[in-house]
Amino acid sequence: MVHLDALEIIAEKARRFWWGQQIELATISWSLLLAVEGRRRNIPSVWAYLALAHLVSLSFAQNLFYLALLLTPAPTAAGHPERPTSTLGRLRYKVLPPKPANWLPHPALLLASFCTTYVLIYWAPSTAGTATFANIAVAGRILSFAPVVIPSVVPASWGTVYSDPHGAYGIFVELFRFVSTASFVFHAKETALGLLHNTPDAHFHRHSRFLPFDKGQRSTWERTTTAIGKILGSSSDHPVVAAVAWDVLLSGASQGLWAATRALDVTDILASATPFVHKDRSRAQPPPRLPEENDKSTPELESFSHTSTGTTRRRGRPSKVKSEEMTISETPGSRGTRRGRDRKHTAAPEEAPEDAYEPSPAESRAAVEGDELPDNDLDWESAALTWGLTAVGGLGSSSAGVFGAECTSR
Repeated sequence: MVHLDALEIIAEKARRFWWGQQIELATISWSLLLAVEGRRRNIPSVWAYLALAHLVSLSFAQNLFYLALLLTPAPTAAGHPERPTSTLGRLRYKVLPPKPANWLPHPALLLASFCTTYVLIYWAPSTAGTATFANIAVAGRILSFAPVVIPSVVPASWGTVYSDPHGAYGIFVELFRFVSTASFVFHAKETALGLLHNTPDAHFHRHSRFLPFDKGQRSTWERTTTAIGKILGSSSDHPVVAAVAWDVLLSGASQGLWAATRALDVTDILASATPFVHKDRSRAQPPPRLPEENDKSTPELESFSHTSTGTTRRRGRPSKVKSEEMTISETPGSRGTRRGRDRKHTAAPEEAPEDAYEPSPAESRAAVEGDELPDNDLDWESAALTWGLTAVGGLGSSSAGVFGAECTSR
């Protein structure tokens, strides 16, 4: 197949695989984002975005999914799904019943698929030019769909239902952190191999009748810059490599712009990208409440004052009374009358404040996570951090940080 031939061309040389491996590593974190946000927002056919990443390009599929996220800013209300009416739909509903809200499969299932994919990525360059490479490439493509498929096919007993929608945020951070750390290790290994295979010798022959010495010596700086130039310049080796290189650059640029558009917190990005920064989970787990009930459950902020500064208006006071008071002429008699009414009103015993609303466990499970709409201005600090992580740790590490922050910052 043409697709397998293209993959083999990329894996033949270390300087070419330096580009291709970044796409493979970024696809892992990309599939985890599809699994989390696709289920949370009830986006249908999330597997199609992953298939587009393999068939077209990763940057193209990512930007399409970014549009899908913007068009569904808040998840749909959790409830009982309607039973399908078609025969195929009823069969699917019976074989693969939908999972309850706030259900998450056991992290070991996702980690097993990630580790298997990493083994195949490590093994692929050594099998280029053999019949084994096609089997590895096909197996890697199939395993990339595991994070999207696992939540639908495994039984509900293989996962956990969280009473708080934010209860699974700690699991998401650990998963993205594992992906980011593994991607950084793979990127560092491939960078070292690329420099090793493309660094020129320290000594070289120079054939010139004007110089008495036959041998010349290159400095360490010259050798290093030459190797880096060969790695970056490998994008012109073949059209397939050029397409992959442009895909890496476009995907990295899109991630930075997405982080700026969504105003992602730099702490959330670093918590998902590095093992040295930890997210404050107390801030990420607010108690579930209803805004309307909260306003009603809180006691009155202030009682009516008996001083000359005036009285505090009650929240539930009708506007009609206020308009009638404004029409009364400001005469001493009218002021005295109003003061007398105020004293009479404050003398009445106030109603006891209602108890704070506490949702039941069923209502907590049905609570929906909403988006916090960012400001109109772009957060270029998040974009700069994303592009810095891409330059240092590769596309796989930076994408895990950005996607992890996207899943845990709302």
